[in-house]
Amino acid sequence: MKARDKVENYGNQETFDEIKALKKKIDGVCRVHRFTQLDAFFVRWRKFFTNEDYCLEKSARILDFGCASGFSIFTGRKCGFNNIYGLDVKTKFYDLMIKHVIELIGIKDNIIFYKGYGKLPFEDDCFDIIVAVDAIGKDSTCTDEGGLMQSKGRLNRRIKELVKISKKHAKWYLRPHGDVKMIKYKFEELGLSKNIELRYLREMA
Repeated sequence: MKARDKVENYGNQETFDEIKALKKKIDGVCRVHRFTQLDAFFVRWRKFFTNEDYCLEKSARILDFGCASGFSIFTGRKCGFNNIYGLDVKTKFYDLMIKHVIELIGIKDNIIFYKGYGKLPFEDDCFDIIVAVDAIGKDSTCTDEGGLMQSKGRLNRRIKELVKISKKHAKWYLRPHGDVKMIKYKFEELGLSKNIELRYLREMA
């Protein structure tokens, strides 16, 4: 039996039934795998939010950078984390599927969709925790108002912006594993500080 079909991975029968019912509704408006698998992602994210090794404070202000349809936000709130937000690039899937999914799971007010480059839409020193599943190093190039911006420049800007919105001694949880080494190197190369702790997000591997 898969983890997503075991009641104990949801905490209780009531939550299990709720997630499975919501998944059926999502299936009715969406046909893209990663936007439909609420049950599988709920189980993975619940492991993160309930992992005692991470010592996550319920009052922590959390950003899921690259949140897709916001299953992390939904799960975090179910686990008692009420200051959790999402940020992602607005793609062609937004009007077709994503906006319907985030409305169904009730987290549309906690997600911002942006262009994917430039200044991030948050105040400086805003977040205690930033979670990034693939999103920091993703994308090779993009078209900006000034023309084509190569991946290194975009990556540097993205990391600088994430540092700006992080509090001192913030924690970043990252996947894939290579991102931890890459970002440590970038912190040194770009002269970034704030004593940010980088950790591997093993629950989403």
